Amino acid sequence: MCEDKLREYIESVYKFSLINLKNKSDAEDVCQEVMYKYLINKPKFDNDKAAISWFYKVTINLCHDIQKSTWYKNVFSLEKLHSEDHFYSDNTDNTIIETIKALPNKYSEVIFLYYYQGYSAAEIAEILNKRENTIYSRLNRGREMLKEKLKED
Repeated sequence: MCEDKLREYIESVYKFSLINLKNKSDAEDVCQEVMYKYLINKPKFDNDKAAISWFYKVTINLCHDIQKSTWYKNVFSLEKLHSEDHFYSDNTDNTIIETIKALPNKYSEVIFLYYYQGYSAAEIAEILNKRENTIYSRLNRGREMLKEKLKED
């Protein structure tokens, strides 16, 4: 795999981890762990779709492992005091990104993959190992929650 593609995948992994974990340090840890797994396993991919799907599946599993840990549940992050996670360009509305990060993970995941990464509901279903109808439901509920939170602000 070429270095540019790998960099692109890791950037996507970071953004996805940040949306999931809502914390820069944990997102960076996930990126390192994904890279480690990639270098150790040396998976072979038929195409870009298979590669990014592998990266997202590994990322999702690692994020879920972190979220289940006692440490994660009981530690207060200083980053919550100073939200400096500007991983998008300056012309992106950070209010929307912060609002997406505040949604429950099952909604923020699908919204991120659908709107920011451009995946279809079928592709997201494959990545998350869920039914396509579940993805549509989560997208609809996530959009409604996002609308409500943005109205409040």
